[in-house]
Amino acid sequence: NALISPSQFQRIQSDPSISDRMANSPSGYFRYLAMNVKRPGLSDVRVRQAINYAVNKAEVQSVYGGPKFGGQITSTIMTPGIPGHTEYNLYDGGDTGDVDKAKELLAAAGVSDLKLTLTYPTDVSAIEEKEAQSIKNSLARVGVKVELKGLDSNTWSELVSSADGDYDMTTNGWGADFPSGMSTIQPLFASSEIGNGGGNASKFSDPKVDAAIDAAIAEPDLDKAAKMWAAIDKQIMEHAPVVPILVQRTQALAGSKIMNYFIPAYPPFANELVVGVDR
Repeated sequence: NALISPSQFQRIQSDPSISDRMANSPSGYFRYLAMNVKRPGLSDVRVRQAINYAVNKAEVQSVYGGPKFGGQITSTIMTPGIPGHTEYNLYDGGDTGDVDKAKELLAAAGVSDLKLTLTYPTDVSAIEEKEAQSIKNSLARVGVKVELKGLDSNTWSELVSSADGDYDMTTNGWGADFPSGMSTIQPLFASSEIGNGGGNASKFSDPKVDAAIDAAIAEPDLDKAAKMWAAIDKQIMEHAPVVPILVQRTQALAGSKIMNYFIPAYPPFANELVVGVDR
């Protein structure tokens, strides 16, 4: 089997002999915009909420290949397939954003002529730059000026995983290592994950959230734990440290003799235990 790049989608769609062999996951990796809450321009929750309303998620979705190949627009941290995942939207601006609501929140925060930096890795693929440009365009609609700063992936990773990284926002992606809210929420939002190589790119720190994370980790009943993670998901988004944008789809192409090849919601990889060969 082979993973498929966005540049190959059009050819695959036009050739049934190929498209019939493609596995397309219902969900996968989480793409989001992290806002550094320690920065003066982003310390006010109303500013972060405004940015949540401002982002044109449909445009980012298009960058990644549209709804069929790129993924589904999201407003939550946990992704489909993870126990406890619950749909909600605290900042419902529709798929293309709500410019008026964003401007209203910025005005309420007393913010005008806001200038922010958006950092992203440049050597992963060309998509990251297009994604960053799309977000820049979205924020320009509400009067927020964004300077793009592309870095090589090693420099970028060192910057966003440091405690005092010099950036305002960064695009990012995450895939859960195991089917639990713990595998996404704890590494991305626990205070202990700020700096020292941790994954808390938004530098979000809240004692109540930390206590809720510890309680969910300690809960032995998996059903109860799933509900706890769902509550924490929403609890974090009330502070708006990130803009959830997309749950990416994963595509892979199987050989012509391969049978029962599919990708579930989690994990976003083919289940090789059920794959067979047509002789």
